[in-house]
Amino acid sequence: MQDKPIMKKLFLLFSLLLGVLSAWAYDVELDGIFYNLDKENKTASVASYSYKGAVVIPETISVDGKAYTVTCLGENCFSGCWGLTSITIPNSVTRIGEYCFSSCGGLESIVVESGNTVYDSRENCNAIIETATNTMLSGCRNTTIPNSVTSLGVCCFSGCWGLTSITIPNSVTSLGEYCFSDCSGLTSITIPNSVTSLGNGCFWFCSGLTSITIPNSVTRLGNQCFYECSGLTSITIPNSVTSLGGYCFDCCLGLTEVHANRETPPATGYGIFNTCNSLQTIYVPTGASANYGIDPW
Repeated sequence: MQDKPIMKKLFLLFSLLLGVLSAWAYDVELDGIFYNLDKENKTASVASYSYKGAVVIPETISVDGKAYTVTCLGENCFSGCWGLTSITIPNSVTRIGEYCFSSCGGLESIVVESGNTVYDSRENCNAIIETATNTMLSGCRNTTIPNSVTSLGVCCFSGCWGLTSITIPNSVTSLGEYCFSDCSGLTSITIPNSVTSLGNGCFWFCSGLTSITIPNSVTRLGNQCFYECSGLTSITIPNSVTSLGGYCFDCCLGLTEVHANRETPPATGYGIFNTCNSLQTIYVPTGASANYGIDPW
């Protein structure tokens, strides 16, 4: 059974709520940064809080005369911190929790200090890259994606409202789940021929998106891929796409036409054109009309 779109609509809300609730769970506060302590291993994890301005995470902290190494940014750590403008991450951090920087719309600078063995900000990219996998984990409005990056991770630019344009290099082969979700200022995007799949909710709630080019290399559009992209008026599904996830174009209220270039219809999940009230025409290859004489086409 496909996920209900209402569940996905609450996805970021739940993640923000979890961040708020976990803000009360911390052991110590030093210089405006909140930590949880592992007293046995003498390590510290940055806890969730409503951080603002420029935040510089130290490599070590001292509590009751004992030194703790800062090794982790906890889950939802900076999630929903709209007032956060910059973050500097030290060499000592070897773990970054899920959704750490989701919905940080005001974030302008992300720096991982050189020498970190797990993460990096190569080529002054203003982002966090997992070094071993070349996966970009978190970006911001000023991010430049280096040619060495091969994938954009889950929620990489989620809630990055200030993002207006981004160039995806040919080295990138996949866009992770909710990669650009809720990027209301991204108006157009060209996906390179290297990309083979668009993850679930990839452009979820990108209400400002008016134009997108999907290359022939893409074979699958994930569930809720363009959910509530109300600015889209037309979209072309290339003949390489063999499957469309459930609710793929649900609530695309401005969508008036779809160009399906495959002679045989792609396999579809439930409700791919649900609530597309303005959709008037689906264009298909010459002679393929009979093939499309089935739901939901």
